[in-house]
Amino acid sequence: MPVSQLRLLTLFLERPGELVTREEIAARLWVDARNIDVSTGINTAINRMRGHLQVSPGGPVSIETVIGLGYRFVADVEQVEVTESEAGASEDTPSLPAHAAAVEFAQTGVVEPAEAGSIESEARGHWPQPLPVGSAPARTTLFARYRLLFSVLVLCGLALLAALIPYGVRRWVQVREGSSSKDASGGLGPLIRITTETGGGEVTASAVAPDGQSVAYSDRSGVSVHWFASGQERLLGARPSFTVRRIAWFPDESQLLMSGTDETTHHRQVWLVPLQGAYLRLVAEDADLATVSPDGRRIAWTRDGDRELWLAEADGQSPRQLAIAKDGESFRFVLWAPAGDRLLATVHEMTPGKAVEDDDVASHDAYESIEAQSGLLLDREEGFSAESGYILDDGRLFFPYNGPSDVLRGGSSLMMVRTERRSGRLLGAPTRIRSLDARFARSLTASSSGARFAAVLDVTRTDVFVAELRQPGSVLAEVKSLTRTAKQNYPHAWTQDGKSVLIENDSLSRWSIYEQPLDGSVARLIASMPESAAMAQLSPDGRWVLFLEFTGRPQRAAGVFRVPLAGGRIEQVPTMGQIEEFHCSDSSYGSCVLREVADNKEFVYYALDPIQGMRQEIGRTPWQPNRLGDWGLSADGLTVAEANHDTLRPGIRLVRLRTNPTKLEEIALYGHGTILGSNWAVDGRSLFVECRTEAGFELVSLDLAGHVKSLRESPTLIWATPSRDGRKIAFPGLTISKDVWASGSLP
Repeated sequence: MPVSQLRLLTLFLERPGELVTREEIAARLWVDARNIDVSTGINTAINRMRGHLQVSPGGPVSIETVIGLGYRFVADVEQVEVTESEAGASEDTPSLPAHAAAVEFAQTGVVEPAEAGSIESEARGHWPQPLPVGSAPARTTLFARYRLLFSVLVLCGLALLAALIPYGVRRWVQVREGSSSKDASGGLGPLIRITTETGGGEVTASAVAPDGQSVAYSDRSGVSVHWFASGQERLLGARPSFTVRRIAWFPDESQLLMSGTDETTHHRQVWLVPLQGAYLRLVAEDADLATVSPDGRRIAWTRDGDRELWLAEADGQSPRQLAIAKDGESFRFVLWAPAGDRLLATVHEMTPGKAVEDDDVASHDAYESIEAQSGLLLDREEGFSAESGYILDDGRLFFPYNGPSDVLRGGSSLMMVRTERRSGRLLGAPTRIRSLDARFARSLTASSSGARFAAVLDVTRTDVFVAELRQPGSVLAEVKSLTRTAKQNYPHAWTQDGKSVLIENDSLSRWSIYEQPLDGSVARLIASMPESAAMAQLSPDGRWVLFLEFTGRPQRAAGVFRVPLAGGRIEQVPTMGQIEEFHCSDSSYGSCVLREVADNKEFVYYALDPIQGMRQEIGRTPWQPNRLGDWGLSADGLTVAEANHDTLRPGIRLVRLRTNPTKLEEIALYGHGTILGSNWAVDGRSLFVECRTEAGFELVSLDLAGHVKSLRESPTLIWATPSRDGRKIAFPGLTISKDVWASGSLP
């Protein structure tokens, strides 16, 4: 068992049956938690400890979760009295060390009596209780226990020392190196989206100014400069039908170099863009990837299909060829070294039929360090790939890695590799600094100090959209995006006044409940739990937000909770049994209903009161394969719509509650793939049905007579959450954008 697990077990054994807060666990597990995700670390440690202590999958629970507070060790801890014969035997037989006994207990749940007693005594922090004074057994027992306690303290001290030595070495190395990667990469906080795709379309390139106060970027409108502090923007001169590939600042921040392609002539060009004045000046034809030297006196660019590297004066005069790529290769990225004596470049071996972004192309790339006067190749490292990046005075080179991407989470990371200052030679392998939460990252640049960086990120996320529902015929109109974070967002309910949507969002690295106003203002956090809070519903009277907490791996519903919509204390709603899901009516005259699964044989429906909790049973139906969110409750709270997920006979089962026996009705839905879920329209005359089709997903409107109307197709899950007046719906949708994202404020 790892040392951290021994620390955690010891903490629980010291206080059996008592509440141990998450703060106390963090203090016991880590000396310095500044660079640790403490919440995730605690969850992982508890789950692993439960795995150690669980004798069998169906066995008793040893560690109990106290919602919102911490944990309680509820396994039986027995104090064993040591007899005279056992005490004598302990004199002749070596004691089992405390950490070995803890491992035995964690693995088997059983410890031999002598060891169990010793662990229990030291864990509780009490001295062993002696026999009456003057008796030989008392003196023998006390001596044996003192000796064992001394051994335990020595072993624990050695274990703690062994754990702290590597940490101390790492900290010493960080101090010796000076500034940390965190300081030189804009910190590890969330990235801020600077641009929003509107009339200008997607962003093609960007560059942070040397002082870090602004960023230049290009889109269809031309090249613009955005100032971080004020949010002001200025559109500089533009070239019609010109696609910018790279932007570079001059050190004095008076002008920019713009490299790209004239889409009319298909010529690649480099232009000089002044920050003051409207006239652009052509610097070079058949040129690309231009970059400015640190002193601002020279510029470099590529020519002839990026196979040649050229140098010139700052105004483009006196150009000369500096280097030529090897046969079959081309320059992919060029960067000046901080001293201005070298150019750093990545080259790509052109492979017919493959694209630069292919995963197996990186092995054909290489890194080169080129002397800026003679063009001498100082170093070449095979297998290094980067299409943008920046280098600091201490030789640290930062670049984006675009690995295999998950559709939603992305695969881009900020990487760092150290270089030798004189030759540019790579010193070791690249290390990962942070995730960029994007599918692809390009145009990575930074301020001179590295305190702020920016990049153009291809971000794929799930946003909440709002649309007007127009009749007749149920047509969606005025569709607008409501959320604009880089995280995932899902809608589940509306406020009574229809001015906000209750959503769940994972911006805290766990699902939490927010109120998102329609006016686009910042979402307000309503509820967050140690693991996940989701599936928010508004009580019929509009006072309470009810939600489920999900715990474990895989996550399951662990309880129903309530919190005032206006904000306040989170409290658990009394329930019992295997909770599956609950819903509340979208009207003030409805109710809330909780569904449980009984032995995978039946669905059992109960009335749910926000204060008193689970009440009487109001319906029961045969079980069928189910998924989260596959049923809905009518506005009057009397009818449930269940999706059957049957690929051969797809349809909706209507369940009339509070009838004996429970009345059932089937509505068939053919031609729209597999049914995933359903929700009622507020008027009770139709249903919103979520379907999985061969092309993706589809939201349809289904009336009670079986008539179908397609509302929207989507590449991701989509369902409808109607407002209480029935005039609008909120739904999740996929957003793919190419915008400038930057790290936070300068120190």
